[in-house]
Amino acid sequence: MQGQQVKLNMPSPQNEIVACMPSSGPSEEKRQTKRKRISLIETSKWTLFVLLVTSLRKFEIEGQATSYFTNHIRTHHTVDITSARPEPLPNSTTTTSPSNRTHTYNDQKIVLLPGPHKSASTSVQRYLVRLATEGILPQYNWEWIGRDSSKGFSDLAQNLLYEEKVGENDRKLLMQKNVAQDKWYEGKSLVIAAEFMDYVAALSEEEARASIERLFDWLPRSTTQTNTVETVVMYRSPRASHLVSVWKQQVQFHKASSNLPWRESLDERHRPRRKFPASPTLAEWLCYGKYPQAMKYDILTILSAQLNPFGVAYTYHKYGGSDVTIVDMMGVPDSDIPSSVVCNVLRLPCTPEGKLAVNSEVVSSQENHKSETAGLGMTSDHLKEAEIILRDMDCYYYCLLGESVQVLHASDEVFAEGKNSWEKCCQRNKAKKLEQSDGKWMAQQLVQLGCRALEESLSADVLSNQVGQTGLP
Repeated sequence: MQGQQVKLNMPSPQNEIVACMPSSGPSEEKRQTKRKRISLIETSKWTLFVLLVTSLRKFEIEGQATSYFTNHIRTHHTVDITSARPEPLPNSTTTTSPSNRTHTYNDQKIVLLPGPHKSASTSVQRYLVRLATEGILPQYNWEWIGRDSSKGFSDLAQNLLYEEKVGENDRKLLMQKNVAQDKWYEGKSLVIAAEFMDYVAALSEEEARASIERLFDWLPRSTTQTNTVETVVMYRSPRASHLVSVWKQQVQFHKASSNLPWRESLDERHRPRRKFPASPTLAEWLCYGKYPQAMKYDILTILSAQLNPFGVAYTYHKYGGSDVTIVDMMGVPDSDIPSSVVCNVLRLPCTPEGKLAVNSEVVSSQENHKSETAGLGMTSDHLKEAEIILRDMDCYYYCLLGESVQVLHASDEVFAEGKNSWEKCCQRNKAKKLEQSDGKWMAQQLVQLGCRALEESLSADVLSNQVGQTGLP
């Protein structure tokens, strides 16, 4: 048979049947179509995967990858990776500090500003955003990473460090990573700030290691330098004042549903947009860890992260291998923390008074908040005890850091001995037999202090009522 149609000789023309060769039913055709569609989808998936790996490879090849956006998208042609080694940048003679330090490609670095909470973080970030927007940071070889807002890296920090949010914003993370890699291979240094990054100090060793590995894997890499990351942490004192500010921020935050990871659960009576009742006192907040009709706080996590500057520095040093710098806020001239960061950390040209020596309309501003003792539910003696507890914790981590930490504007008593002040901390805690006064220990001590303050207040009220009823003076 040469054709596809075969005429069968039958007794009657009415019974003439034309057979189509080959033959297949409608159901078989549908199955074949479905198999082809599935095969096409699987092929597309693998194609996209290969393209993604190839793109990432362009950024990860050390010393060979050039700016992907500059060489691929902007010039509309594909770069040969084997020949994409960037030309070495000539040494710059730009003055970056009063000491005439020069900034070159070889001294690139990444500065992390992880807070902690309530230590001028917002003021610093706003100042850096304005300097970036006006073009001053790029002029001196620095790049702000994140959105053009004071909370620019906050969401991404949560996606990298907070286990329950890992994977939520992979697209944004990849986009920002591309930007960071792009600027890094152009020879820029990077500054990244988000007070949420203090969260790692509250994690277990295993969790902290995993979180910081995710963050550092996200950062650009260098084959020519071993310490390209510097973690700069603010130290606020008096320490009890820091505690009061953290309490105020938590009870004034009226978005209970989004207060993660700082809350454990929502109160069953919580309703969005409903006005909150009177906030708990500091003693109630510490002891009960609740905001009535709103939420139950993860009080131990809040205290061991947001009140733990030395612990934050130690965690990034131990698990990320970064250099660490502590800025003693008490010793900063005019309490101008933003200018201190720009002058002493980023090393932009500054005046002898510690102000930016660049013609700019951008002015550093520091938000000052006075701590009030009224309504705390705690006496001055209780606050003194809280001060001692927090300093015991500070000394624990300072002793562990030892000579690996650099201190700027040292003024507080913890730095009184100068260069070897950490040794005094080791001796202090050893004398007090405090072998493990870490963040969790501190948090538990403060919770117990809050409960004791409530008990003493209740006893005083009962005694006062009894005196009133008997009429005794």
